[in-house]
Amino acid sequence: MTQMTAIQLTAFGGPETLRPARIDLPVPGPGQLLIRQVASSVNPVDLMIRRGGYPRVGPQDLPYVGGRDVAGHVVSLGAGVDPAWVGRAVWGHPGFERGAFADYIVLELSELSPAPQRLPLEDAGCVPLAALTAWQGLHRHGGIRAGETVLIHGGSGGVGHFAVQMARAAGARVIATASERNRALLEDLGADQVVAYDTEAFDAQLSGVDLVLDLIGGQTQARSWAVLKRGGRMISAVAPPDADQIAAHDAEGSRFFIAEPDAGDLETLAGLFDDGTLRVVISAWYPLAETAEAQRVLERGGLPGKIGLRI
Repeated sequence: MTQMTAIQLTAFGGPETLRPARIDLPVPGPGQLLIRQVASSVNPVDLMIRRGGYPRVGPQDLPYVGGRDVAGHVVSLGAGVDPAWVGRAVWGHPGFERGAFADYIVLELSELSPAPQRLPLEDAGCVPLAALTAWQGLHRHGGIRAGETVLIHGGSGGVGHFAVQMARAAGARVIATASERNRALLEDLGADQVVAYDTEAFDAQLSGVDLVLDLIGGQTQARSWAVLKRGGRMISAVAPPDADQIAAHDAEGSRFFIAEPDAGDLETLAGLFDDGTLRVVISAWYPLAETAEAQRVLERGGLPGKIGLRI
């Protein structure tokens, strides 16, 4: 076999620009592994890329294969990779020059780890980017500590529902914002307090927050300065925090970040799934051929957790 099916972004715009295509099977180079995929998922960054203007993918990259989540089995190796990898179940998060909306993908060793043993491999395909974003936001950038109060905006979303569980496991007091219909889910995941944005104003209720994990941006981020304690941290996966507000709140640890592939973090996350600390909420599944519809559903919003793609 020399070709595979992939979903290509043919132009920037709406979901109709995503089209199935037959393209050449990738060949692993030195230090790389070829993965036969079982599942992936759609993420907000896929919508940003599709609409155009995302800094890591430009017109020169079209037609482009997107997708940031990988789960499958290693089928072949490039030079210098331990043969013991062949046949192993793995999960990973590729760099932007490669995409997971395809039957096969090449990953670097630094972009993958063995998949969790107690999580179905199909479900594992919904996890890597969202879980890495939550983990790196709270731990690497946020420096979360036991006993702190953490506010997670968008707590029922793909990243947010992992962040709630991780913050709880870190020993923090966890406050999450979400719609009223997702209150019970977040309480079940470990939130100590849920503020329903459709019926309540979080900035009228909260104060003294040590760490804000912003997964919404816009006015939600702007209003969050009122609840952040002096010397706290505003960590955003959406937009850079305002420099004047950082100075006014002595919040020098505040920053915008983009999750990075990290084999060590993926291995840590696999352990947290295997010991029962983390679980994934998957609200809907679509076949790879219906990636455009999966993105439409994500764009409409309202579903908690993740939307998966079976490959």
